[in-house]
Amino acid sequence: MKHALAASLLLGLVACAATKPKQANTPQADELRDSGESDMAAAEKGTKPVLKDARQLRSECCQQCASGLAQDKTGDDPAKVPCADYTWVLKEDCLAFFRKTPMTAADAKTCAAESAPQDGAK
Repeated sequence: MKHALAASLLLGLVACAATKPKQANTPQADELRDSGESDMAAAEKGTKPVLKDARQLRSECCQQCASGLAQDKTGDDPAKVPCADYTWVLKEDCLAFFRKTPMTAADAKTCAAESAPQDGAK
């Protein structure tokens, strides 16, 4: 009798260990749609994206790349260094800009100088 009881307990433990734990159900797309907003929209309530025109974005990104060039201590030729390499300086939108529109650090330095406000200009 003791062996039968021990065997049934052992089989029960093995059966429990072999089954995978169930995970909680994630909300379906229909449920998100019914709530009127996505989870991303709920997390970012009150913030509106700032839309920049292409010229303004290019100017800002050139300045960020030129700043990265100024901080770069490797001594590499700026004409051979892509701006996308300055990830520690570039903000996310400028990193995406330079991935879509490759530019060297030398070009960005020229671009930043051109877009900088001139003395006496308003």
